[in-house]
Amino acid sequence: MLCIVGASLAASSYRILFSDSSILVVDKDPGLLTVPGIGKPDCLVSRIGGGVSAPHRLDRDTSGLVVLAKSREAHRVLSMAFQNREVDKEYLGVSHPMPPVGRGVIDVPVGKAPPAEFPRIRAGIGRPALTEWQRDGDLLRLRPITGRPQQIRVHLASRGWPLVGDELHGGVPHHRLCLHAFSLKFKHPMSHQQLSFEADCDFFHR
Repeated sequence: MLCIVGASLAASSYRILFSDSSILVVDKDPGLLTVPGIGKPDCLVSRIGGGVSAPHRLDRDTSGLVVLAKSREAHRVLSMAFQNREVDKEYLGVSHPMPPVGRGVIDVPVGKAPPAEFPRIRAGIGRPALTEWQRDGDLLRLRPITGRPQQIRVHLASRGWPLVGDELHGGVPHHRLCLHAFSLKFKHPMSHQQLSFEADCDFFHR
């Protein structure tokens, strides 16, 4: 297994941890889309350029690890790995209030509300969604088993533990959303070598 902790090359709004002929692994800053949105061309993929594509994505306000593909075949294999839940993802977060010391599972559907309702993504409707959580001191370790949009944010808010900075779901104001994709483990799409990456985060440093 290849295990990489930290960053090797810095750029504006992202840091490159690993790069070869097939994939690129980066640590994305908050406030940057992974892929273009409607009327929003600026994103991680466009800033990196070179024809990279995203087999998965992080929300704009979530920071952390993203793996990008440099070829159609790498994109196809990685997309299937994410769909088949063969990629191990772990996030760090801070909520207010925090849950009690311990661990648990949030098993609540997450989906889109009708167009006139707000917020658009909410708990209790839509597709099944599962998130494992563990309190580790002042941090939450969060593992989304499914991959619904805003799943972790919606799940924690549904328990009365909204993330700090997540005002959309009732969180206290902060200069950033306190949610970070900390760990990513997957098989290389071409060599099938097991890869492991970690990237720490300080939620309270400007």
